[in-house]
Amino acid sequence: MKLFESIAIIVFSLSPVNVVAEESACSYSEEALVVASRIRELPIKRTIECRALNPEAFRSLAREIVDRDLSHHNLAHEGSFLKFLGVLPESYNYAACVGDGYATAAAAFYSPYLGYFVVPDWAPPSKAVLVHEATHALQDQHFDTRRFAYGRPLLSDESLAAGSLLEGDAMSVEEEYVRSVGGRDNAPGPDLNSQLATKSAECELPPNFSELFHGMYDYGYHFVSVLRASGGWGAVNRAFLRVPTTTEEVLRAKRFLAKERNKKVAVPRPVQIGAKLLFASEVGELVIRVIFKHALDPRRAVLAAAGGAGDMAALYKLPGFSGKELFIWETKWERERDVDEFWSVALEVWGRRGGGTLNAVARSVHFVDSTGIEMRFSRNKNLVRIELER
Repeated sequence: MKLFESIAIIVFSLSPVNVVAEESACSYSEEALVVASRIRELPIKRTIECRALNPEAFRSLAREIVDRDLSHHNLAHEGSFLKFLGVLPESYNYAACVGDGYATAAAAFYSPYLGYFVVPDWAPPSKAVLVHEATHALQDQHFDTRRFAYGRPLLSDESLAAGSLLEGDAMSVEEEYVRSVGGRDNAPGPDLNSQLATKSAECELPPNFSELFHGMYDYGYHFVSVLRASGGWGAVNRAFLRVPTTTEEVLRAKRFLAKERNKKVAVPRPVQIGAKLLFASEVGELVIRVIFKHALDPRRAVLAAAGGAGDMAALYKLPGFSGKELFIWETKWERERDVDEFWSVALEVWGRRGGGTLNAVARSVHFVDSTGIEMRFSRNKNLVRIELER
C-alpha cells in the first residue's frame, strides 16, 4: 500500500467527510481548475477530486503531509538547529507543533501525494483560494512537484527557494483571477484554532518562522513576476525544469535568469574528535535577513544578508555524557566588504541575545552568554565561522 493511501485511511477513519458540507465547500473546485488552466496556460490532464474535512481531520491530514518525509527524530534536530539560529524561541516544541502550525495557516490545500483538494467543511474557502490550489494541482500534473520536497529540511535554503517558485506561481495566477473579477474575492480563510481546543496558543507559528513561511508567497510572487516579464509563462515553465536552489536566486531573479549560481559549501567540521553529526543544512539569504531584521534595523539586515557566496551549517552532538550540542555555521562572501557587514551585524545580534557586547574589530571572538551558550566567532577576508555550544 502506498503511503498516501494509508494517510487517507487514517484521516477518514477519524472522521467521515460531511457530504452536505462538502457540496458547499467544494462547489467551485471544478471551475477553479478550469480558471487556473486558462490563466496559467497549462491544459488540464485529469480532473481533481475535492474533499471537505472537519477541523480535527483537516489538522491531522496537514500533519501527516508535513511529517511524510521527516521523522520526529529529524524534526527535533531541525528544531534545535533553528533555535541556535534564532528562528525559533527556546520554548517552542518544533517537532510537536510544526504540523499544527502549517494546518492553522492553510485555508485549503492540494497535496501532490494525495492528488485531491482538501478544504475545511466549517468555512468554505474563497474562490481565489481554490484557484490558487488548482494552480498547485496543474503544477503537479505538468512538473511532478513531489520531487521538490522529498527529504529536504522544511526551512532549508533549497526548500524555501523551491517553495517560492511553487507559491509565487500560484499567487500570480490567484492575483490575476482576483483582478479579473474586480477584486471582489478576497474572503479571509477559516480560523482553524477557533474550532480546535488543543495546541492553539503553544503551537502558533513564531514571528520569524511565520515570516519565512509568508516570504515564499511574497518574494515568490515578485520572482515569478520578473520571470513572466522576461518571457511570459514559458519562462516560468522553464524555471520548473531548472528550479532555483537558493533564496538568493529568488530575491535576485536576474541572477537566476543569468544562470549565476553559488558553489555548494562543504559541511563544516568540529575540532572535537568523536562529535556526531545530527543535522546539516544551508541557511541562505532569506533566513539571514529575517533573523537579523527582527533584532536590528531592517535595512542593515538586508545589507548584511546580501553578497553571500554560499553557506552551510551543522548541528553536532559532542562526545561524553554531558549531552552538549555544537552548532557550526560557515558563510562565504563575494567581497571583504560583505564579510565586514555580516560580521558586525552577527556579533551585535548574538551579543544582544546573550546580554553582552562583542568586539566587532577583532578577527576572532570568544564569549559565554547569560544562558551558558559558549560562542566562538572567527573570520578571514571571505569567510565567517560561527560556533555555538551548549
